[in-house]
Amino acid sequence: MNENTKYILRVIDESEVELEGILQKYVETDDSVDVYFKITNNIEELANKRSLEFEVVWDSYYGFMIPIETLKLDNDINYVTIIKYAKNEEIPVYVKTRNDSYAIVRNYSTEELQELEIESEYTLRLYDRIIIENK
Repeated sequence: MNENTKYILRVIDESEVELEGILQKYVETDDSVDVYFKITNNIEELANKRSLEFEVVWDSYYGFMIPIETLKLDNDINYVTIIKYAKNEEIPVYVKTRNDSYAIVRNYSTEELQELEIESEYTLRLYDRIIIENK
């Protein structure tokens, strides 16, 4: 958490309003943590509410969410195997983040593939059938 950094604040109610907030101050004591944000949008929607609860989105990643069992590591490059035209094709993917169950991945750009000296005919796309290896 860095002061003067922009984060997403999500209102916890039926409205599902997302706000942008700039972290102004972070104070941690023995029994509490106080976090102060300057909200920079959607103030009008908050004005009529008596009390609000927020959740702070500290990290946000965009990409394909895949089961961790689908990743294969070869020469420090992660791959997924997809079924393409009745054949298995290995697709190199960049892992943005992972936990014990899932990974968020994206395709390498053409330039990144050239730098890594990898040739790949296909890219990972939405609704591709990914093979999960038995471990």
